[in-house]
Amino acid sequence: MINIGRMNSFIEFFKVVNIKDEYNAVSQSLELVYSTRARVLDKSISKTDDETPNSRSLIDATCRYSTSITDEMILRYDNKDYEIKNVVDFDGTKRQIKIRAQKNAL
Repeated sequence: MINIGRMNSFIEFFKVVNIKDEYNAVSQSLELVYSTRARVLDKSISKTDDETPNSRSLIDATCRYSTSITDEMILRYDNKDYEIKNVVDFDGTKRQIKIRAQKNAL
């Protein structure tokens, strides 16, 4: 069951689009595909086994089900871009999905 009150974060989904200019130079840009409210949990790993810092930043986002969200997209949360690693309809009811994303280097 979806508890809307727990979905208190705003997230956006972008796809990467190649754009050619008048000199046929290709550049990449982000195009907004979908935006929604979600419950976002920080799953970052701050240290490794030998206590050295690790820069991997992970989040888990739970939002309403949408067929337009794929794992080739970029998720923007709190003005930071994350690369979507997987999208799972974890209960099989097509009501909500869980998204695992990692900090992007764009």
